[in-house]
Amino acid sequence: MEALRLGAVEVVHKQGVAGVGLRRMADDLVRIVQGAAGAKLRRAHGLRERLQRTRASIVGDRELPAPAAPQPGEPVEAPPPDAAGPGVVLIGVSTGGPSTLEEILPQLPADFPWPVVVAQHMPPTFTATLARRLNDVCALTVVEAAQPTVLEPGIVCIARGGADMVLTRRAGRLLVQPVPADPARPWHPNVDRLVESAVQHVDASRLVGVLLTGMGVDGGASMAEMHARGGRTIAESEASAVVFGMPADLIRRGAADVVLPAEQVAGQLVRWLRPVARS
Repeated sequence: MEALRLGAVEVVHKQGVAGVGLRRMADDLVRIVQGAAGAKLRRAHGLRERLQRTRASIVGDRELPAPAAPQPGEPVEAPPPDAAGPGVVLIGVSTGGPSTLEEILPQLPADFPWPVVVAQHMPPTFTATLARRLNDVCALTVVEAAQPTVLEPGIVCIARGGADMVLTRRAGRLLVQPVPADPARPWHPNVDRLVESAVQHVDASRLVGVLLTGMGVDGGASMAEMHARGGRTIAESEASAVVFGMPADLIRRGAADVVLPAEQVAGQLVRWLRPVARS
C-alpha cells in the first residue's frame, strides 16, 4: 500500500504456486505489465511533503512545513442533480487509483450531503488497508464494505477487493453489500455491476458517476446508460490519469458532463451537491 501511495502503478496478487492459480497469475501479470508499460506516471504532486511526513513519523521530527493546499481550478458550470430524495456518488477507478483517491476524497468536507461508494480494482486484503489509510486523512468516514452497509451522508464505502459490490434497498433504506465476483466480468470489484445495481434502486437524476484512471473499459457502458437516464458524470482528464483507458471510454461515448484533472474533481462534486444540501 505504501508503494502504491508513492506512485507504484499496480499490484499483482499471488494466486497459487501450481495449476490454474499460477496460470491465472501469469495472465494477470502479462495484462498488468502491458498496461503499466503505457502508463503515464503521475506528477509528484505533494510527494516531497508526503515523504517528509513519513520520515517525521519514523524519526520524530515535527518541525516540517504543512503540505500546500490544492489549487482550485476554474468552476465548471452545470446544473446540480435533482434534490428530491437521497442520492449517491459512485466512483470507479483502477490503475493508479490509491494515490488518486488520496488526492480527491480528503477534499470532500464533513458536511458533504451524499454517501460515496468506490469500486477500486484490487485483490483481496488490500482494500481494508486502503480504507483505513483514507479514513485517517478524510473528514468523511471511510470504511471497507465487507458486509451490508447502510448508505448515509458522511460515509465513503470502499468495495471489498476480489469481490463485487451492489447497491440495494431494504426496508426503504439504501445499502451496499459485497457479492461474489461475476466470472463473466474481467475486473473486480466491478464498476459496471455497481452502477447497474444503483440505477435499479435510485432515480438516475440522484446519481453522480465519477470515472477515474484505469486500464480497460470498466464503468463506461453503465455510466453512459446512467447519464442517458439523467445522471451526472465526471471523467478524469488525460492530463492527470495514470492510464486513460476507463475515463477515455466514457468520453468516447459522449457521456461525460465534465472532464477534469483529479485535483478538481472534489471541487466539482461540492459545487453540484452543496445546493442540494441547502435545499
